[in-house]
Amino acid sequence: MKIKSLAKKVASKQKGCKEAVRKLIEGSSTCFSVEGKFVKLLDSSGNSEASSKRKKRKLDNSEDKDTAPENEGDHNGTCADAKKAKLEGRIEEKNAQSALADAGDYSGPRWTTFGEAPFAAPIQGALKSAGFATPSPIQTLAWPACMEEEKDVVAVAKTGSGKTLGFLLPVFHRIHQDNLPGGKRINAGKDNPKLPSPLCLVMSPTRELAVQIHGEAVKFGAKTIGISSACVYGGTDLRAQTQELRRMQPAVLIATPGRLVDLMERKVLSLARCQFLVLDEADRMLDMGFEPQLKAVVAAVPEKENRQTLFFTATWPRNVRRVAKTFLREEPNVREIFIGEGAADGELVANKAVTQVFFEAQDDEKDDKLYEFLLTLKENDAVVVFANTKRRVDYIAKTFYDSGFSTCEC
Repeated sequence: MKIKSLAKKVASKQKGCKEAVRKLIEGSSTCFSVEGKFVKLLDSSGNSEASSKRKKRKLDNSEDKDTAPENEGDHNGTCADAKKAKLEGRIEEKNAQSALADAGDYSGPRWTTFGEAPFAAPIQGALKSAGFATPSPIQTLAWPACMEEEKDVVAVAKTGSGKTLGFLLPVFHRIHQDNLPGGKRINAGKDNPKLPSPLCLVMSPTRELAVQIHGEAVKFGAKTIGISSACVYGGTDLRAQTQELRRMQPAVLIATPGRLVDLMERKVLSLARCQFLVLDEADRMLDMGFEPQLKAVVAAVPEKENRQTLFFTATWPRNVRRVAKTFLREEPNVREIFIGEGAADGELVANKAVTQVFFEAQDDEKDDKLYEFLLTLKENDAVVVFANTKRRVDYIAKTFYDSGFSTCEC
């Protein structure tokens, strides 16, 4: 039986594929797994006949509006503005209530609106341009905590809750205001003044996360208040990264542990002036065996009293806490923030914002299960399929393309 194609053939399988996948994932609402192979279902717009009809109706409506009396347009605009302002107010109130509920008995300061944060006008503008109405719950608590003098921060919240900006923006603000831990900038001493020596180090367990953090750092730091940043990770040319560091002299460095230690051992980088140490996905960093690299890095940065250490993570198990304790200040000078169910216990909890369905299947049944599921979707639905090897990805892409589905692999 011939299968009707769900979409036109993708013009280029490589160009723009990763960006398309990223946008799809950001809009995901449902996921399921087939024996460890995860699929996210998403809403997307296509070039189908139905989509064309919707666009035509929208165009017709806009033409009707253009022929409406001028005063009616002004009235509609005023009403729309009033509704928008009212909606934004409700969003701010709901966010404040959510932060209060999720944070439990947290007693530290909180900023429930952007207006309460002291960030520079360009950063505030970038937040609004990005479509953010109010700080997320983790940002509500983490921003003021990261601004406190002589305080380290442990922030635990689920993936996708805004943790990246939760630590980047306070660091950017403090560097911009020259409000550094210890009260002053540290002199690099005998180090070569041309040697890259960042003020902030952000460590990530994976290349993918490091690149994502760097993208946000460029958007909200370099393009707003001129805080430069660079990203280094393994699997790429070490010499090229070294030259880029020397050229940029970044204030913020995002790095994976292995590549960072390589650069330190080759003495092409100094951490003597690094007064902000950030570990993103700190649980994975410590649990994946990076403890030796972390100890080498901590030995190279200033002492605890002259730096601020920020741990941001989705889980905070007790065994990881014991290791991390050696990197943090003493207990009274550490702010611990737990957002969401199970966060305070440090245990992994499924994200309730995503509907998850599990299909049990043997290896020879997986393709049929996935095929049957795809047939239940609407014409313009889009799907992201994750597999554990490149070979498997290539096989899935070819198999379903031959079955009439347009595919794009990356």
